[in-house]
Amino acid sequence: MREDEVNTIVEDVFTKEEIDAIYKAVENNVGSAFIEPHSQANTFIHLPDSIIDKVTSLVRQLSGNDNLVISEYCHARYANVTSNCGKFHFKPSLFPHVDETFKEPRFTFDYQLNGNVDWPIIVAPDKSFSLKNNQAVTFSGTHQVHWRQPQLFADDQFVEMVFFHCTDPTMPPKTEEFTESMVVKALRYKKTFFANGGFSNHDSALRDAAIEMVVEAIELAKALKTDHVLLWPAHDGYEYPLQMNYIDGWRWFKEALQKLADIDPDIRISIEYKPAEPRGRTLLNTTGAVMKMIADVARQNVGVTLDFGHLLMARENPAQSAAMCLADEKLFGLQLNDSHGMADDGLLVGSIHATETLELTYYLAKYGYAGTYYFDTDPVRENPVRECEMNIERMRYFIERGRALAKSHPDLAHGDALLSSEVIWNTLKN
Repeated sequence: MREDEVNTIVEDVFTKEEIDAIYKAVENNVGSAFIEPHSQANTFIHLPDSIIDKVTSLVRQLSGNDNLVISEYCHARYANVTSNCGKFHFKPSLFPHVDETFKEPRFTFDYQLNGNVDWPIIVAPDKSFSLKNNQAVTFSGTHQVHWRQPQLFADDQFVEMVFFHCTDPTMPPKTEEFTESMVVKALRYKKTFFANGGFSNHDSALRDAAIEMVVEAIELAKALKTDHVLLWPAHDGYEYPLQMNYIDGWRWFKEALQKLADIDPDIRISIEYKPAEPRGRTLLNTTGAVMKMIADVARQNVGVTLDFGHLLMARENPAQSAAMCLADEKLFGLQLNDSHGMADDGLLVGSIHATETLELTYYLAKYGYAGTYYFDTDPVRENPVRECEMNIERMRYFIERGRALAKSHPDLAHGDALLSSEVIWNTLKN
């Protein structure tokens, strides 16, 4: 079990009699579970000793490790499934992952029992295995990132698998550090799914996969008794002329938000826009574009989270953007930081644009902002704990000054630049 584990396709694994025995075990299963994000129905089974012995012999031979034993196995079926509420359709999807819940290193024997659609297994970085019925592929589930690309199944299409997880009792368990490093590595591969966008992707299966991820977040929010899900459409954009259909992309994005908003009206869906990075240009690249999208979606629980640094990147004034969103009661959240305006620097609050930060808090006080505050900073060389403390201290200062300014000068902004500048200067001095 290692990250460079050799991956092998095994042909004609079982006889017809053995396959019949597997189906009999599935029929007489001892339990079941359904994993919604994957559209994966698991059944837990007892297989005959002859089958266990056969697989054990195969994995020992293929791995060169005579200590391997089968520690766990189960049957899984992937197909389109409609949620109990009837509002959402789960489609088969397996995001890049490692089997992190297993404490011991695992050698995996993935066997395709039956299926009528080609749905390749991908092992990082780029090995793709299209299994036929009665074939298996080997890899290390705990040491090799693996996944299947989101795919739009027809209603009658399915894939049935039996997963055999093997361990070596003589090997020490994985360390927490190793597991964490593999989980981080798995996250890096997720970008390959949505390189051309999530909600606005031309591929309907990928749009469905992006929606399913947010559905999972909504369910998690409900379980944690919170009412807020934040969306950053990082890859919904383009680099080149004629690369993206702006009208179709906009419509798909709108329809996705409507579908998500309708799942639970008590859960707020908040869009965090960014004009660029990682894409050259994004579909929702200004405050105006986001507010247009929110108006088109026409759902009370859809709003915006403004990031101070992202606004500076877009050459927008944070206070003006906040005032526009507050006027429509659509400002759900604020991400506080600072930057030089050319990139997403994630600097300390008020470190570069103290005046703009004060003006922002003035309008927050003036129009009664009651949403969520976040600190989205990036302490690369700084002590992160002390940096967080300083962010809190500074924001309390700016909020206090902004409230006092809104109370003492409710009509300050009336065109007299010198007066406004003098009042701001005196406020910051005190």
